[in-house]
Parts: sequence; structure tokens; C-alpha cells
Amino acid sequence: MNKDIEYVKRAIELSKQGEFPYGAVVVKNNHIIGESAANADNENYDPTNHAETLAVRRACENLKTSDSSGATIYSP
Repeated sequence: MNKDIEYVKRAIELSKQGEFPYGAVVVKNNHIIGESAANADNENYDPTNHAETLAVRRACENLKTSDSSGATIYSP
């Protein structure tokens, strides 16, 4: 199966876990380096908490750098 399809399917799975139907996966060198099922954190009133943003933050934390060059983000 095409890797892109696998990553999109993972993002769809994540989107089913959160309060809102959003999910995102960040991939680099064929490895998932960040993912998120969250969106629009109403508890903290933070409109920047989109699944894509959180997935990128987690990817950077995992890489221990803010440079995500060469990474791809997947979101349904």
C-alpha cells in the first residue's frame, strides 16, 4: 500500500478520537514524528490548538529542533 495512504488513514483514525473531527500526522524519512487528535482547545480558550499545529509542535519536540525541513504533514 502507498505510504501516503497509510499516513492519511492514521490521520483519519486520530480525527475520530478527539472532541472535534480533526487529526494530523507529521512524517519525516518514512517515520511518524508527530501526531495529534486535538483541535480548538476550548478549555484554555486557545484558537491556535489545531491538530496540525499540535502535530508540528510534537514533531519538533521529538526531533529536539524547530527545523522540520523535509517533513510532510497529513490531515484529512
